[in-house]
Amino acid sequence: MIRTVPKCIYRPTYASSFNTVTLSVTSATLSFQLTHWTKFLNYKTPRNFYRSQMDSTVPLRPLTPDSTTVLRYCSHPSPSALCRLPVEILQTIFLLCRPDTLTRPFHSPYSLFSFSPLPNQSEFPVLFVSHQWRSVALSVIRIYPPTTILSILLSQSLEASDRDSSNAVALYFLRKYILRTNPNNLSFTISNGYSSSISDNNQNRSSDLQVLAILKLLCELSDRWENVALRLLPSSFLSMCTQMRSLSRLTSIKLQDASHARGPYSGQLPSLMGAKHLSTLKIACRILGQPDLPIPWTQLTRVTLSIPYPRHFHFIITTCPNLVECVLKGYTQNTDRWTPPARPVQHLTLRKLLVKNMCKLSDFLPIVRVPGLQELQVDHLTFELEDARTVSPTALPSLRKLHLKFDFGKIVDPVVLSNIAFPPMVVLEFQGNMPDGLSSMLEHNDTICHLCLKFQETEDEVGLLSMVRARMRESSLFWLHIEACLSFKTLAQLIRLAESGMMISGLHECALVGRADRAFQVAHYKERRAGMRFWNFMKR
Repeated sequence: MIRTVPKCIYRPTYASSFNTVTLSVTSATLSFQLTHWTKFLNYKTPRNFYRSQMDSTVPLRPLTPDSTTVLRYCSHPSPSALCRLPVEILQTIFLLCRPDTLTRPFHSPYSLFSFSPLPNQSEFPVLFVSHQWRSVALSVIRIYPPTTILSILLSQSLEASDRDSSNAVALYFLRKYILRTNPNNLSFTISNGYSSSISDNNQNRSSDLQVLAILKLLCELSDRWENVALRLLPSSFLSMCTQMRSLSRLTSIKLQDASHARGPYSGQLPSLMGAKHLSTLKIACRILGQPDLPIPWTQLTRVTLSIPYPRHFHFIITTCPNLVECVLKGYTQNTDRWTPPARPVQHLTLRKLLVKNMCKLSDFLPIVRVPGLQELQVDHLTFELEDARTVSPTALPSLRKLHLKFDFGKIVDPVVLSNIAFPPMVVLEFQGNMPDGLSSMLEHNDTICHLCLKFQETEDEVGLLSMVRARMRESSLFWLHIEACLSFKTLAQLIRLAESGMMISGLHECALVGRADRAFQVAHYKERRAGMRFWNFMKR
């Protein structure tokens, strides 16, 4: 016979040294079912559980006389499957999402709050989830520490007192950090320059005692340098030449002149010939024009040129036989009186070329022959017919990926794009609307197998759908990624095509963009409506 539980029988006794609850059951006709313990663990406190049982009686089974049941009560609900992951799996996951670099400023009083070498919540959020996750994440950071980049911005103030106090703060925190992280690698960016309004007589202020002390401290630790960016005045570079030691750990360096002088660079650079592991170089072409630079060109694999001319690119190609990646940025027009050689220079190891910030592809690509180039990215405002003709199977026989990005307001002619010999993977990114006629051009191009389209809107959504259906049904287009503001009808048809088995991605982003655009239009319409009402009211 099953009976109910009376109200007076639940009198728990709490153990003082253990997180347990002892429940004495005095009736011989009562027992607890196992399902009741799961309900018991879902309550925050034992008192809430007992009160709930008093309100609604629960049928129980009989027990042996004078039996006592001891229950272990957890202060939290039953943990989820994510919380029960083994430590080994958590370490693998945290290692993959670990930040590669951490930036720490050392140029203001606020440096005291960002002095910790540990990542903050925005850099590594798993440190602030639970105690277990934090301990596992800290063990991963100790084994694989991220690269901490010190951001040292020397003062540009005209007042000597303000300049000295700011540089003294940077020097104090820098010494404290170096002592704390010894003997780990040291990565930093230091900028020392003054505005163009300062006269030439005041340009020599880089010889201040605080600045010299910072440079001397960094040069004494040159054997710990790993990733370094130097934006200094010529006098600062000169003071570092005699103070630098070995560069046994240096892997990447950036050299930039902070002065506003024009013409070729006339200063002296510190020697980098002792950097046996140096592979990445970022250099301003004004410095590159200096003859006999003390740089180990033969071991460089990645080079970035700022404001280059074709002769600078030709110099890099001829002096860096192991170059794998080259970036050209900041070039406006070819005003250099340099005559390219009659025969292009052949380079066999270059695999990736990035042309950014309005660099004309037709000024750089014809002077070299790169049969092993696999990826080409062009990001500028103008892309003319002569630029399109340089992308050909004869010049680039191994090209596999082409990324073209056009800025907002640029009208792209589909005729220009039709002259490009497209590789199997193409990324077309438009800051504005997609040009008319592009869908029909892509429909008749059978060489593109993987296509990524990014634009705002298009007036030819019917042509876009026709291109997708025709190319994917013929199995000539394997994958399509699209990010744009499309209508409900077009988006629904693309979703049906994706559900039918076609490889179409990016539709969730399209829905979010369309929702945000419609919300903006509704808000703009309401503002115009309210403005018209106010104007009509004022007319009365």
